[in-house]
Amino acid sequence: MTNSDLEQLPGVSIIFAVRNEAEHLDDCLGALAALDYPTDKIELLLVDGMSEDGTATIIADWARRDDRIKPLQNPRRTVSCGMNIGVAAAKYEYVLWISGHAILQPSHIRQFSYTHLTP
Repeated sequence: MTNSDLEQLPGVSIIFAVRNEAEHLDDCLGALAALDYPTDKIELLLVDGMSEDGTATIIADWARRDDRIKPLQNPRRTVSCGMNIGVAAAKYEYVLWISGHAILQPSHIRQFSYTHLTP
């Protein structure tokens, strides 16, 4: 991938509307560290639905280590409200929703972007 290719990639906001995902969240966020996408073109919006299992602590720990992570609160505790909170906070035109226990392949976001850039 050339510098020109990297410059053309759009910014992507990835929303995680989660509640009680402590068991899976470290693996999910760990996979994001391996993405082959420019780190300055991704934001990770972790919207916690008032979890009771340590999810909020995991999010806070990751946010301290990775400035792409933006912790948000979802007092209504539903996925749809969490998604709306994430969309309202998203800074990029392209928005993806990812489950809190999904493990993305390193090329996932790049392939998504190429799909939308190719006429």
